Amino acid sequence: MNKRHFLTLKDRGRVLGYYNYLITTMADINLNDLRKSPQTLQAIHDVHLNHYIHRDIRPDNFLIGFPPKSNIVYMIGFSLLEIKLYRTPRKLTKWQGSNCKFQSRSYHLHSNIARIDDVESWFYMCIDFFGQTLLPWNDITSESEIFLCKQRLFCDGCEEIYNVIPQNFRAIF
Repeated sequence: MNKRHFLTLKDRGRVLGYYNYLITTMADINLNDLRKSPQTLQAIHDVHLNHYIHRDIRPDNFLIGFPPKSNIVYMIGFSLLEIKLYRTPRKLTKWQGSNCKFQSRSYHLHSNIARIDDVESWFYMCIDFFGQTLLPWNDITSESEIFLCKQRLFCDGCEEIYNVIPQNFRAIF
């Protein structure tokens, strides 16, 4: 397993009745602060190669390492991880703490999540990197309205986004 994009687990534990915790090697800043990284898709690919689906792709779940590894992106936020090896997917429930801003349309439809849904979430995250106000649902709080905006984005496109994102991303539409 390629472990380059994952922090080293140092310890883990549980405070009964309250929460579980992990202690990992340190990293520097998250992508929400940096707002760019070509390695995020590679990290998602590495998760998929190991028969998992992350299910919570968003800027806060990627970190940049401390020097001398400040050029490496690390993926975190594995609490919603789903294994896809030899089993039927779990029944989808609304994930506590997940942010529907970056969730795929399958999440809104309560459908089983697949690898393509991680990529769709990654696509929304990348659009957000190019401009935090580019996502048409940026200021919308209603989950049903956010879903409709995502549907329109894939059906009709969005000229404001087309004018800002690189040409390669347009093929995704």
